[in-house]
Amino acid sequence: MNKNNSLHEIVLKPLTKIYINDMITFANDIRVAQSCHLPYPFTLKNAQEIVTKSMHEQERQKGLHFAICQKEQFVGVINLGSMPKRDQVFWLSYWVGFPFWGQGFASTAVTKLLDSIKRENKVSKVYTAVWDGNGASKHILQKNGFKKSRCRLGGQDYHNRFRNEKVWEMLLQITK
Repeated sequence: MNKNNSLHEIVLKPLTKIYINDMITFANDIRVAQSCHLPYPFTLKNAQEIVTKSMHEQERQKGLHFAICQKEQFVGVINLGSMPKRDQVFWLSYWVGFPFWGQGFASTAVTKLLDSIKRENKVSKVYTAVWDGNGASKHILQKNGFKKSRCRLGGQDYHNRFRNEKVWEMLLQITK
């Protein structure tokens, strides 16, 4: 099967408890943790907390939280969470398991989620942030219309990375 056909098979499924073991398998990887804000080691407790919070936010319509799947294979997670006290303004985050890096899964998931919210007209702005050294994510975001809004220095250590490294905050304005 070629790469383009497999990308058409990417589906976003509600993030539920059935994905907890897959999350542990793929998030408990230092390479994944160093590319985003996931804890390392990534434990059962971490997965349960994320899924519980995600399900609670979805019930309250405060965010969208999905498992990224290729057919039935779990690939990663993508979230669109509301920002406190800001109507129609959301925060995008995502991660993909290391075995799936460089295959277009994150890019396809971001595009599918953004296309979905644009059709619903309930979102005006989407913010995100990416570490300066994460060229793949910067490319995915720029390809999907995000523009760099400001650069700051990371203020926290994540697995001996990111303190005082550049973090690009990026913004997508959604026109109606």
